[in-house]
Amino acid sequence: LKIYYSGDIMATIKKLLKIYFLFFIILSITTLIYTLLIYNELIPTDEEFIRTCSFIIGNILFLILGVTTTIYFDNKGWLRAGISSIILIILMIMIKLISCDNIDILYIVKICSYLLVSMLGGIFGINLFHRKKKE
Repeated sequence: LKIYYSGDIMATIKKLLKIYFLFFIILSITTLIYTLLIYNELIPTDEEFIRTCSFIIGNILFLILGVTTTIYFDNKGWLRAGISSIILIILMIMIKLISCDNIDILYIVKICSYLLVSMLGGIFGINLFHRKKKE
């Protein structure tokens, strides 16, 4: 390894930490709003509705993660968004395994959809924020 390469790694780690910090702020606000809606009985509290709503909110949050990733990185949006979401997905799987909860096919589909949506957010974000102007 060359000496200057370690600076690139540190810069990438700093960017990822900024992305995750912003993501967790958005996640916290979304969770607070969702919890208040359930607590005040403004939305139905049956299990099927909550699962569906949580899945949709999760997809929206991972889309935001993909777009946010492209704000900090200038190229390869789908790849960078995929890597940043894979790190979170590994964390989600570890928490699921620690809690002794079963991983079924629906959970795998959910995880794959989060990854796909995040990568689509990366593609969208690159085109939105880093479109090269033709001269």
